[in-house]
Amino acid sequence: MKINNNVVHKALVGLCVAGPLAVLAPGCTSSFDEINTDKTKISTIGKSEIPYLFAKSQSAATLNYYHYQVGQNLFSDQYAQYFACVATYFPSDRFVIRMDWIGDPWTETYTQAVPQMKTILNSTDAASAENAITNVW
Repeated sequence: MKINNNVVHKALVGLCVAGPLAVLAPGCTSSFDEINTDKTKISTIGKSEIPYLFAKSQSAATLNYYHYQVGQNLFSDQYAQYFACVATYFPSDRFVIRMDWIGDPWTETYTQAVPQMKTILNSTDAASAENAITNVW
C-alpha cells in the first residue's frame, strides 16, 4: 500500500498547530487572579504587620554574625590594627584592602533593612508614631 505524502504532510501540520492549542487553551480561565495569588505571602500591609517589619529592619541593620565578622572584624578592625590575625589567608591585617569585603555590610543593610523601612513609611500616616520612629531609625 502506497502512502500519500501530501496527506501525511497535512496531518503533521495539523498536529503541529492543534497540539499546542489543545495544551494552552485550557490555561486561560476565569479565575486567573485567584489561581496566581500566593496564599503564603502578605498581599496588603496592615497595622498588625508594622511591628514585624520594624523588628526585621532593626535586626538586619545590626548585621548577622557573618556580615559583622567580614565587615567589622576582618576588614575595619584589622585595618585599623585594633587586633591582628595570624592566618596567612586573611591579608586585611597587612593593609590590603579586600574590595569584596567593603560592600558586604552595606549590601546587607540596603537589601534587608531599607526595604522594610520604606514599606513602613509608605504604609503609615506621616504623623504616626511608627512613621516617626522609622524616620529616626
